Amino acid sequence: MELGRYIVEKGGRNLSIELEDRQTKLGGNMPIMSHALARLGMNVSCIGALGHPALHPVFAPMADLCTLYSYADPGLSTALEFDDGKIMLGQMRELRQADWQTIKTRVGLPLLIRLFGESDLLALLNWSELDQSTAIWKGIVEEVLPFCHAPEKQMVYIDLSDCSHRNGTDLRKALDLLDQFAAGRNLVLSLNLNEAEVIHELFRPGQRPIHREDLGHHLFEHLPATTLVLHHARQSLAWEQDGSCQAETRYIEHPKISTGAGDHFNAGFALGKLMELDLLNCLALGNETSGHYLKTGLSPDWNDLLNAITMTDL
Repeated sequence: MELGRYIVEKGGRNLSIELEDRQTKLGGNMPIMSHALARLGMNVSCIGALGHPALHPVFAPMADLCTLYSYADPGLSTALEFDDGKIMLGQMRELRQADWQTIKTRVGLPLLIRLFGESDLLALLNWSELDQSTAIWKGIVEEVLPFCHAPEKQMVYIDLSDCSHRNGTDLRKALDLLDQFAAGRNLVLSLNLNEAEVIHELFRPGQRPIHREDLGHHLFEHLPATTLVLHHARQSLAWEQDGSCQAETRYIEHPKISTGAGDHFNAGFALGKLMELDLLNCLALGNETSGHYLKTGLSPDWNDLLNAITMTDL
């Protein structure tokens, strides 16, 4: 990365880098995945930090597609995007102050129980960026889920986000709660390659597998997920009790935008599971949803996906 080399070369000296905003848009794993699912026709309720007491203007377009419940002001993130990756510069002061009690007070426990009980899909996202995330998860499994009359085959979809900056003790506490989310539900754990390697290091320190297939297999053996997913710019892989599969992505060398690609993959994959597609077609739907976003900078609707699938014979 040229920026990295440039910074290293300036070691021991002052350095000034000018940043120019190219676009201001809604962000965060929950808003992006929710918006993508809503564009594909899902009835979506969002609980998150979307502005308090009033909705932040950047999330206003979501209000036409989703039902929004906000308990705090959002964090801010500056995304430095490159052809081979991105650097996220986050400002999360407001989110760090929001805890389970805040959510119960501002959203309401009865409403939480109703929403969790009537939904076919529960998505818990961005664990790594919320200091209180494990306590929030614990509050959900102790005060919400036991009182829900959940639909049969209810799916819990979890994406931890980049957990490399969280310590191993915190990560283990979060992973220890997965059994309770999986009880009576289908648990999908979706990870990118970096997140998978961080978790694998907890179970097998210093024994990182060379191949992604081995990495995913080892994690699936150690975690209570019904489905484990690894997604990467060029390939996605998935494991279930009956076997595993992988699918090549429609790689976009020069994406219109890259921040949010993983969230769009999650939206497509989750929708495939709700439609009871087989594992390979779930991966294909996730890849195509993400690919369209990378190519156009927009969340696809069904016509976009059908046109792309016809063209690529997925």
